[in-house]
Amino acid sequence: GKDTSMSVTDIKKYLLSYGKQRTIDSFSEYYNSYLEKIPNEKSKYLYSYTFNLLNDYFKGETIYFENINVGTLRNLDDTWAKTMGINTRGIHFRNIRAVFNRAIDDEICPQELYPFRKFKIKAAEKEKEFLPVESFRKLLELKFTKNEKTLEMARDIFLLSFYFCGINPIDLFNLTEIKNNRIIFVRQKTSGKVTTPIKISIQPEAMALIE
Repeated sequence: GKDTSMSVTDIKKYLLSYGKQRTIDSFSEYYNSYLEKIPNEKSKYLYSYTFNLLNDYFKGETIYFENINVGTLRNLDDTWAKTMGINTRGIHFRNIRAVFNRAIDDEICPQELYPFRKFKIKAAEKEKEFLPVESFRKLLELKFTKNEKTLEMARDIFLLSFYFCGINPIDLFNLTEIKNNRIIFVRQKTSGKVTTPIKISIQPEAMALIE
């Protein structure tokens, strides 16, 4: 009477999980649990965006680890190439890879399902653009009206970034400590791995802007 038939995917899932007490058996479930543990809001947004793209590709169906193989990754690359650049695609593929790696570490996903051994994430190097000295001098000499305070602030923030050796905006905006004529901070980008403070001397031009 009772229908006990199983699809090929169900059989594979059963065999791979045999003997293990697994509370998560799909990539979709694990991805959502991974999202909940991301403390950084920007990173969480990017990972959510990647997951939405995957859901679009799989038309809202539950995604299993075995669904994301080398062929899937190549098809995704071809599909995404129609609307996004190579480096943007690389961000999404690295997000997927990070989730796979964590799932393997957590023994949720078997290593044999890892698809990135045969799929290389592509990247294109961007040519660096240099600001000519004359253009920089013009920027320093710009005069702003009372109605252009926002533009003046934007210029000054750029100059501070330059004076502070290319400091990231988030680190610049979060600066709180000046000691012995130096700014002291831990880079947000590496705060989870590197906690050694960075110390940069404050040049007279930078101090004038700070004051």
